[in-house]
Amino acid sequence: MSPAMAPDSGFSGRAARIARRVIGGVVAVGFVVLVVAAGAVVAVAAMAIAAILALGVALTWLVAKVAGRDRGRAQTAREERRDTRAQVLTARRGPHGWSVDVTEG
Repeated sequence: MSPAMAPDSGFSGRAARIARRVIGGVVAVGFVVLVVAAGAVVAVAAMAIAAILALGVALTWLVAKVAGRDRGRAQTAREERRDTRAQVLTARRGPHGWSVDVTEG
């Protein structure tokens, strides 16, 4: 048998080296594409989770506003008393224009 017809290879030595390089390159490019695609899937999943959380927070805030349960800063006792007393604005014309006074009713 001649060396070009070796039983373990269907190609000559040079053709086998070229075929191995081409196959190796295809495998390497495929691996890179796979890693980039996996990264894109993870990024899209993270953005979807962030969007769902943001919608949940916005919906909770909206429901609290509509229901009248403002969970903002707590009012002090003085502010609560001021809100419960009726106030009347009295406008009078003075020598230099209008002035407005607050009277408790």
